[in-house]
Amino acid sequence: MLGHLKPHTCSLPSASQKAYKNYYCSICSSLRKQNNVSYTLFINNELTLVLLALQPYFKSQATTLKEAQTRCPAMAFTKKNAISVHPAVDVAAQLSVLLGWIKVTDWAYDRPHFVKGLLRRHLDRKTHPIFDQLAPTFQRVIEAYIKLTQSKNPDFTELCTQSGELSYQMVQEIGKYTKVPPRKLKKIAELFRGCGELILLTDHLVDLTKDRQKRQYNPIISLVNEQDVDWDTAYYTLKRQFNQKNYQLRALLQYMLDKKVVHTNFAQAFRASLHQMEHQIIQHKPDFVADQFVFTDEEAPLMVKNECCEAGCCECCGEGCCECGCESCACDSCACGTGNCCSCEGMACCCCDSASGDGGDIDAGGGDDFSGFAEDIEIDGLEDIGDGNKKKKKPEDEKPPNIDESLSNGSE
Repeated sequence: MLGHLKPHTCSLPSASQKAYKNYYCSICSSLRKQNNVSYTLFINNELTLVLLALQPYFKSQATTLKEAQTRCPAMAFTKKNAISVHPAVDVAAQLSVLLGWIKVTDWAYDRPHFVKGLLRRHLDRKTHPIFDQLAPTFQRVIEAYIKLTQSKNPDFTELCTQSGELSYQMVQEIGKYTKVPPRKLKKIAELFRGCGELILLTDHLVDLTKDRQKRQYNPIISLVNEQDVDWDTAYYTLKRQFNQKNYQLRALLQYMLDKKVVHTNFAQAFRASLHQMEHQIIQHKPDFVADQFVFTDEEAPLMVKNECCEAGCCECCGEGCCECGCESCACDSCACGTGNCCSCEGMACCCCDSASGDGGDIDAGGGDDFSGFAEDIEIDGLEDIGDGNKKKKKPEDEKPPNIDESLSNGSE
C-alpha cells in the first residue's frame, strides 16, 4: 500500500493542490519533529489523502490560530511551506513510519542483505512503542499482513483482504483524533479499504516484468504456471479486476461527495490518484503482453487500454493525456472517436472536453467551506462497493469483490 496512491498535483485545481500539499508538508514536519530529517523518506501519500478526507472534521481548537509554516528539506530549508498542526497529523506521521517498517521488513525478507537487516532492526525498535499503542484488532491485521507477504505461496484472496484491512484500520486510527461522525468515518474507511485492494492489484500489474526476472511471487505468473493460460489471458484477468475495482471506487466516491462525507478538495485529489495509477499500469505494461484483449465471456469488448493516454498531445505537462486534468489537451484521435481527451473510468472510455476533465475549473467547488459536514449520514448506503446500491452482505459472506477464484493460491 505504499507509493501508488499519489495524485499528479499539477492536474489539480489550486484549492485541492494547496490542501494536498499542506498535509503532505504537515506529515513531513511532524516526522522531523518526532524523529529526524532522515525520516522524511517515510512520507506516505495514502495517509496524506486520509488527512485530506478528514479535513472537514478536524477539531479547530487543536490547530494553531496563526498559520504554521515549516522549512522544506527538499529546498535545502530555504523555502517555507504552510502546514497544519494537529494530533491527527502526528498520528499519520507515526503510521507512515509503521508502514515504512512493514515495507522494509518485506524488502529484507525477499532480498536479504546486511544493510537491509540493520535498517529493519533499527525500525523494529523505533516502531515498537507505536505498535503497542494500537488496538489489538489493528495489531493482528499488521501481523497477518506481514506473515502473508513472507509466504512463498500466499493466498491471493487473503492478501487482498489484509491489504484492504490495513488501509481500513489506518483511517479508523487517525479518525479517533477528529470530529468525524461514526458512519461517515466508516464510509471513508471503506473507501480506503478498496484502495488497499486496488494498490495490491496495481503492484502486481506494474511489477510483472521485474517479478518475472527475479522469480518472485506474482499472481499473474501463478496463473501462467498453474492454470496453463497464456500471458495475455493471465495479465488481463488481473487488469479486469483492477478496472472493476477502479470503477467501483469512483462510484462510491461520488456517493460520498453527494452525501457530504468528503469535500471536493479530497474528491479531486482522489480521482487524480486513480488516474495516475491507470497511467502507471499503461507505462509498465510488458512488451510480451498484447495492447488490447477481449474476454470471450463478455458481451462487449472490455476497454483495457486507453490509446489517448499515449498520444503525447498534452500541452499542460507534456506527458500525455493521463497526466493532466484535460484543461489544455487537444487530442483528435481518441480510441472512442469522440471528444478531445479520454479518461479511462475503469470499465469504459469516458470522454471529456477541455472544460469537464478531472481537474475542473480553477477553485471550482474547492476552498475551505465545510458547512454541512458535522451531521452524520442517515442511510448507510453503498456498503458493498462492488454492486452499486445493493445492501451490505452479512459478515460471513464478505470477501474482496471481483477477485477471481483461480488466483486464490499461487506460486512462482
